[in-house]
Amino acid sequence: MIAQKRRDLPLLDALRLLASGAVVFHHMRGDSLFGIPFGLPLFLVIMFALASGSAKREPFTDFARRKSHYLLLPWVRWSFIYIVVLGAIDVVRGGGPWDRLEPAMVYYGGHPALWFLPFATVGLVVAKGLQMITRGWDPLGSAMSLAVLAFLSTVGMAWLHPSEMPTLA
Repeated sequence: MIAQKRRDLPLLDALRLLASGAVVFHHMRGDSLFGIPFGLPLFLVIMFALASGSAKREPFTDFARRKSHYLLLPWVRWSFIYIVVLGAIDVVRGGGPWDRLEPAMVYYGGHPALWFLPFATVGLVVAKGLQMITRGWDPLGSAMSLAVLAFLSTVGMAWLHPSEMPTLA
C-alpha cells in the first residue's frame, strides 16, 4: 500500500519555517523574535489546528495514544541522551553521574528546553477534545479559539517555569 500524499499546504510549510526560525533565534540569543514569545505559540497554533481540523475519524483514545507516541518517544530518547552525556561529562570532571538530576526533570526531561514535548502532548489532547465539543463552530472561530489557547498556554508555562520561557516584556 502506498502512503497517501498530504494535500498541498504551502502556507503551513511557510508558517513552520517561520516558527522554526523564531525558536532558533530565541535559543541562540536568549530572547524572542520581535520581543514577544513568537515561535512557540505559532507551533502550538499549527499543532492544535492540525489536530482539531483533521477529518480523520478515530476514537479519542487512539488519537491520544498516537500523539503521545509521536511526541513522548523523542522526549524520552533526547532526555536519555542528555542525561547520559551530561552525566559522563560530570564524571570526567570529578563529579557524580547523578549530580544533575533534580525533581523538576520529571516534568522537563533531560534538559529544560525539552519541556515543550510533554506540554504539547497534553495541549494536543485538549485541542482534540475541544474540537469534539465545538464541531459546529465556523473555521475562523475555531482558529481564533486555538490561537487564544496557544497564547494562554505559553503565558501559563512562562508563569509556571519562568527561567526557561521567553518573557512577555
